[in-house]
Amino acid sequence: MRTCEGAFPIACAPTVSQAGATRLLRIALLAKKRAVRPADRRSEDSRVRCRWAHNPLLIEYHDKEWGVPLHDDRQLFELLILEGAQAGLSWETILKKRENYRRAFDRFDPEKIASYDRRKVSELLANPGIVRNRLKIAATIANA
Repeated sequence: MRTCEGAFPIACAPTVSQAGATRLLRIALLAKKRAVRPADRRSEDSRVRCRWAHNPLLIEYHDKEWGVPLHDDRQLFELLILEGAQAGLSWETILKKRENYRRAFDRFDPEKIASYDRRKVSELLANPGIVRNRLKIAATIANA
């Protein structure tokens, strides 16, 4: 490993041409500009909301749940399961299916879910109201 002059041996950064440095600076400035653009917007009731809260379902979630600390084990378990189901999908999709999940998974009772058998798994895989992914269902049962 080459070392730079100075007291600390570190890997030397490759030299960057003027054009390369200008390009890197432009990229950094663009990223900063995007990062600091106003992420919030005002609603009709003059509340400030994040940009992703753009429909009634997401607005309700934003205003009542998002960023609110949870201490109830069942509610935490519900969010764990819903977050797992959300992998690869939008949060809006999962929120639309939330009531179906509550019914299908016994109101997120971990003791009941832990005792699910093959028949219950088959029932869940046939339920169009939830994400019918065998691995996600198995993970829910394992997490219970």
